[in-house]
Amino acid sequence: MRQNKNRRLGGQLRQGALALLGATLMALPGWASAYALSILPGSQSVGLGSEVSISVMVSNTQPGGLGSYDFQFNFDPTVLAFDRVTDGAGLGLTFGLGFNDLGNALLLSDFSLESQTDLLALQAADFTLFTLVFDTRAVGTSSLGLSGVTLSDAAGTIVSFSATGGSVTVVTGASVPEPATWALVGLALAGLGASRRKAQAA
Repeated sequence: MRQNKNRRLGGQLRQGALALLGATLMALPGWASAYALSILPGSQSVGLGSEVSISVMVSNTQPGGLGSYDFQFNFDPTVLAFDRVTDGAGLGLTFGLGFNDLGNALLLSDFSLESQTDLLALQAADFTLFTLVFDTRAVGTSSLGLSGVTLSDAAGTIVSFSATGGSVTVVTGASVPEPATWALVGLALAGLGASRRKAQAA
């Protein structure tokens, strides 16, 4: 009986301590405006056989700036296959964007070689870290998420953050044609119309 009471009291004390810690953290300057990672677009639909571009953006980095990042980008390998990545160059001169394809996730990291002063001067508060391009493998929906995230400011101090996931839905059929494709279709139709008029005139 006494052991059960002690366990209940211990649990209540832990809950109280966690609540106090959460309230303290939320009261700290800058906690409400923690760095934010987001996957853009948040959701999109593409045709099977087409490529899909997905950007990872960071926001609310000022006044401390972003000096480095290290995290895992998760996706469904039955729906998407990683093809390539383009650095957003938001960290200025860097060691170089590193990535490792695990099949169902990508490990991505980079850190700036700029001085703290120069990095803060050149960096915007919101910018794209990188853009990923995937091939579509099969019809279905792949959730997209970030895990194991570590962000550091321009001084090298680890900062708090929030992260928003996303999704890609692959559907049967071709993707919407690019503007250049529409232009070619228009030219073909115009040529067909001209040849019909010539045939009728003859």
